[in-house]
Amino acid sequence: MSFTRKVTVYKQGCGGQRTVTTVTQSSSSCFSSSSSSNFQNFENFQNCQNVTWTKTTPSSAAQVLLPQKSTVCPTAKATPSSTSTSSSSFEQTVLEEHNRLRARHSAQPLKLNPAISRYAQEWANNLAARNTMQHRSNNRYGENLYACFGKTVVGGEDAVKSWYDEIKHYQFGQPSPGNFSQVGHFTQVVWKESRELGVGMAKNGNNVYIVCNYDPPGNFMGKYASNVTSN
Repeated sequence: MSFTRKVTVYKQGCGGQRTVTTVTQSSSSCFSSSSSSNFQNFENFQNCQNVTWTKTTPSSAAQVLLPQKSTVCPTAKATPSSTSTSSSSFEQTVLEEHNRLRARHSAQPLKLNPAISRYAQEWANNLAARNTMQHRSNNRYGENLYACFGKTVVGGEDAVKSWYDEIKHYQFGQPSPGNFSQVGHFTQVVWKESRELGVGMAKNGNNVYIVCNYDPPGNFMGKYASNVTSN
């Protein structure tokens, strides 16, 4: 089972002003919220296939908030304790998968930034402690989120491949996608102007949370054609 996401798009207008556009995807047998959703009661999601939630908290004018994506695995049941896990090997795997896929689109390799990884790890710990999928408010970086419930081991490449798989919905050459909620993770993964990556991963029982932060952030309206190319 899997559930996808709602995204908040920041669009730059005249005089540097930004407007906020909220996009949600939903289907039958789903859970929606007008704010970040808390998944503490997993019994409610046993029959859900597509679950969406919303986040409308704006970031500062200099930042762009990216969408979140989660994958639900079988036997999703939370445990009361929260523990964090972060290793250089996991970070390296996530980095290598990003750069392998970025190379397909002539994007320069990302570099791990320890400070950004600490930032990402802090938020992954926060999500795991609360069993919540929620973007950090006023985030200075781009952000992709991934969660897997009912599975203790998740490979670093799993999240990145899941985000990149949105390429099937993307139409290259457009200044801004009309279906951002379907492609926002992919576009951030390959965004050419992003240079540094931070990786965090935390667990709560059988639930795994992965946070990736990007600097500079991607997904700026009007800049997709130059930052997301087909080769």
